[in-house]
Order: sequence, then structure tokens, then C-alpha cells
Amino acid sequence: MNVPIWRNKSVLLALVGVLQSVVLQYTGVSQELWLAIDALLIAVIAAWAVEEGVTRVVAGLREFGLQMSKPKK
Repeated sequence: MNVPIWRNKSVLLALVGVLQSVVLQYTGVSQELWLAIDALLIAVIAAWAVEEGVTRVVAGLREFGLQMSKPKK
């Protein structure tokens, strides 16, 4: 499941986070608010990254198990 980087949901959310930080900082929104939004986005990105990593590990272990269960000739 190789996804191009521009279609990865974690990368897109990180880009949204950077854009919102820049926009909110220069429009005069209080720093506490946009830092809180950044923290929330970081937590969501981390959760998605962990989920993706676990999915890849499980797929690799499943493939390894299938290879080990094949009868040897």
C-alpha cells in the first residue's frame, strides 16, 4: 500500500497545520489558540502515523507467517 506523499493523510494534515499556523499568527489571533490547534493536529498526525506503522508491521508478519507455513519441497 504505497501512497504518493501528496496523497498521504498525515502529510496533508501537517501541511494544513503549517498553513493555519502562519495564517492565524499573522491575522492577530491569540498565540494560545493557534498553538492549541497545532497540538491537536500533532496528536492526530501521530495517531495516524502509529496506525499506519502497525498496519504495515501486521501485514509483514502475516506475509512472513504465510511463507513459513508453505510446505518445503
